[in-house]
Amino acid sequence: MGPRGKVIVIALVADLCLACMPSVLPIPTPVPTSPPTPTPVPGITAKEALQAAWESAITECGEERLYLWIAKGGGTVFRKGHGAIEDGRDNDWDITFRRVNPAGTLYTQVYVYIKNNQVDTCKEGGENFKWREEQLKYYLVDLSEEDWPSWIDSPQAVERALAVAEEQGVTGLGAMTLHLTRCSGYGSEPPCYCVNLGPVSGEGGKGLSVWIEAPTGAIYHVAEEEWEPAIEWPSGAD
Repeated sequence: MGPRGKVIVIALVADLCLACMPSVLPIPTPVPTSPPTPTPVPGITAKEALQAAWESAITECGEERLYLWIAKGGGTVFRKGHGAIEDGRDNDWDITFRRVNPAGTLYTQVYVYIKNNQVDTCKEGGENFKWREEQLKYYLVDLSEEDWPSWIDSPQAVERALAVAEEQGVTGLGAMTLHLTRCSGYGSEPPCYCVNLGPVSGEGGKGLSVWIEAPTGAIYHVAEEEWEPAIEWPSGAD
């Protein structure tokens, strides 16, 4: 093959290599994306929180002479247009027990804090306070003696409280806080849910405090409340 033929062959090979090379595309401009919005975790009910707290407390302190004082859901500060525990559920609960010493003369407080539906802290604190046996009638609930798993739960308590508000013609209310404790001061002092209803508009005004017997679901006591206007949260705040 002469020199001219070699040149032609080299040129053909070069053309074939260029034809086989992938096309060069422009680098795409990155498109900014918003961070994924976390899916809200549904809260737990009062009895679910109490079950977890009770198991944690008896593990730490033993079941004997350990009594429920109060289980609290919701807060006293709320955002306009939003009830804290509208459906009787909350992610965070504060439960307080009282533990009496073996001599039956003093007691301490046992605090169980539930955060994001899980027991976050269980601790015994406070000084030794003087124990009086009548506390069991007026203030405390002996869960070891009560058939509390059969009680109505907080969602049913909120439903009944809202039904009371509707019957009384008080509109625009939602459950802001809920307490499970012994209802003292009105007679037989049964374990009760106290559902505090406030105006979800946040403008303040008339609300209701409805006490509902936990063992039976019966309406025990209703009182009018006056709510201050809610705090204005900055735009974009959670």
